[in-house]
Amino acid sequence: MKTCAACGRGFAPSSKHRKCPACRAKEQKHPCLTCGKPVRRQSAGCIACFNKLLDKRGPHNGNWRGGRTRYVSQSGYMYLRVPGHPRGKRNNNFVLEHILVMEQQLGRYLEKDEHVQRNEQRDRA
Repeated sequence: MKTCAACGRGFAPSSKHRKCPACRAKEQKHPCLTCGKPVRRQSAGCIACFNKLLDKRGPHNGNWRGGRTRYVSQSGYMYLRVPGHPRGKRNNNFVLEHILVMEQQLGRYLEKDEHVQRNEQRDRA
């Protein structure tokens, strides 16, 4: 049984350490950059501060400039964001542009069994 050089507690040494495991663990920590709580050397901050940062994603962040409203897939299809559209429920509110154009011309949503072909000439121009 050895006595810790820092706190004076007795501990069973596993090697030639002069301090107990609790004091060695305290030495390996440094204060959080935001709140000052002790954290491990590898971490920049504590979990509480990290969770506060997560709350500032998207529109809650001061640098938010709006989300994506359109994108082109790898196969060349244009998707537009249309919240509330029945076809957008499974695709994060994104719907194929050629389907939206046909629905506007018809004045109604397309049925599940109706299919629309893309205008290839418009895509080449």
